[in-house]
Amino acid sequence: MRGNIVKEVVIHAGTHKTATSYIQNRLWLNSERLQAQGVVYRYPRSRVAKHKPLAKALRRAQWGLWNRSLRRWGADGQRILLSAEQFTKPFCHRARFQPLLQLLTRRGYRLRVVLFLRDQPDYMNARYVHSLRRFYHCLPFDDYVRQQLRRGQATYDYNSMLSDMLACRNLTLDVLPFRSQAGDPFEQLMDLLGITSPEGWLPADPIRGNQQPGCRGVWLAQQVGRRLQAQGKMDGEGINSSQRLVRRIADARGWSADRFYGFSPELAREVAHHYASANDQLAQRLWGCSWRDRFPWHLPERRTYELPPVGDERQAMLAEVEAALEQLQAYWSQP
Repeated sequence: MRGNIVKEVVIHAGTHKTATSYIQNRLWLNSERLQAQGVVYRYPRSRVAKHKPLAKALRRAQWGLWNRSLRRWGADGQRILLSAEQFTKPFCHRARFQPLLQLLTRRGYRLRVVLFLRDQPDYMNARYVHSLRRFYHCLPFDDYVRQQLRRGQATYDYNSMLSDMLACRNLTLDVLPFRSQAGDPFEQLMDLLGITSPEGWLPADPIRGNQQPGCRGVWLAQQVGRRLQAQGKMDGEGINSSQRLVRRIADARGWSADRFYGFSPELAREVAHHYASANDQLAQRLWGCSWRDRFPWHLPERRTYELPPVGDERQAMLAEVEAALEQLQAYWSQP
């Protein structure tokens, strides 16, 4: 196995909301088994269990941390594996990643970037839940989707987003579909890289999951967000320190299993049509096929939560809103 491994840096760069935390957890738990196969998965700083500092240094063109890390890791393996979703943005712009490519080339490394992509309706749904539960906004789902379409978010135009990497001859780009039918994303990554472990791979730590808060959690986040907006606190500094509040409540109440999906069939088709041409161009560039060959059309049933007009459940959910607001107030009151 070692003799077949080229000297390269492999960067798993996300994208956002494609099980990155799950993949990183399994990579870390299996780091010794990866090391046995000549693959180094290690963090640049002992007190920071992430590769995010390297992504930050890349974005700022600060190469000291990269040079120190490469010197330390180079003696331990022929293949260095890094993972952080924060790599996505700098790798969308050649001016950002070209200096890193030159640095690695001088040190004798090839650069390989691996990304997972979701079909746009699925991705928008995930980003809506993520941004809502962090109180970035309190928009109804349909309004959020139409806002994203109006803004022409490059986040969802994958063909444009990946063009600089695809045009770079000295960089290898691999793109994997992220969907339930494609299988376990960690194992997809290992298969792509041709890495196997005779002992098999250790499973992920179950308490490190990144669960959606479910239909009730989404409703709770929206109601709390509306109250915060009415109080002029939607952009308050305390929001960042309480971003896991909705998830904690949802986990404690067992809401996560009832997964939120906001798209109606009509709105999902509108989004799919909006990106269809760019998607097919990208699919031809990447795989020599149509987008739907990699992402067969699949529309889950719309699942949301409506507050009952009367009864105990209504009172219980309204009490959850008040309790969440009290917890937020407690965060802001801390010195």
